[in-house]
Amino acid sequence: MERLKKALSAAGIAYKENEPLCAHCTFRIGGPADLFVLPENEEQLCAAIRLAKEAGVRSYLLGNGSNILFEDAGYRGAVINVSAMKSGIGVIENISFPGKDPALTYDAVVVGAGQMLSSLCMAALGNSLTGLEFAYGIPGTVGGAVYMNAGAYGGEMKDVLASVRYLTGEGEIVEAPAEQLDLRYRHSIFEENGGCILSAKFYLARGSASDIRAKMDDLMARRRDKQPLDKPSAGSTFKRPVLSLIHISEPTRRTPISYAVFCLKKKKKQDSSERTTAQRKKEKD
Repeated sequence: MERLKKALSAAGIAYKENEPLCAHCTFRIGGPADLFVLPENEEQLCAAIRLAKEAGVRSYLLGNGSNILFEDAGYRGAVINVSAMKSGIGVIENISFPGKDPALTYDAVVVGAGQMLSSLCMAALGNSLTGLEFAYGIPGTVGGAVYMNAGAYGGEMKDVLASVRYLTGEGEIVEAPAEQLDLRYRHSIFEENGGCILSAKFYLARGSASDIRAKMDDLMARRRDKQPLDKPSAGSTFKRPVLSLIHISEPTRRTPISYAVFCLKKKKKQDSSERTTAQRKKEKD
């Protein structure tokens, strides 16, 4: 650990020792991290990751801390706070978005991984760009949202994501189109490849600022109505029902057809013939 501290100091990268992690996650739970690293920019972020590897110190990339629980014992290693980076949001006007409606005009929005998702949504609103309304109110960073393909109210990051720049596990910076990121329900390739997201590019259609604002306000009102945003939490917590595939044979067809159905357990109604004499007597009384 001393080797890493010296290397970080020599590189001008700020850090804190024994920083309580409860102050950096929305559950407000967690003990101290040995080192809490605060990179100011992309260059320092990449350097911090490399220096931790060279020093043999395990590290963890932290965004807004809205989807994690830290142990009371804390973290033995270096927590690298991606949200400490200072980065802007850039807009590239009038770009081509293959596969989308050719009648619409799209702009590209480029943003650093440490930016709050809400800031990106407000920037889109300020430029009258639609497509990210669903994300307004999701309590995370852009990098964290891309990492888990965050979504809400019928939208997901993959719907508007064009490409991602990231640091590979081997220390190389590459840019990959969204199609190569295995984006599916709350999943991306970054959960397996060990890459660190540096920035993301989104393609957003031009729209009406008043309509965009109205939708954002409506979704935020729904979120406030259903979630304990004023208390330590991760927002909504739920488990989706299991989707099972069964085969049902239809008499009008020669081969069975597969139907995807939700298997939900229902309490079996007790048949009147199965009721006991005591139950019948109680009903009469």
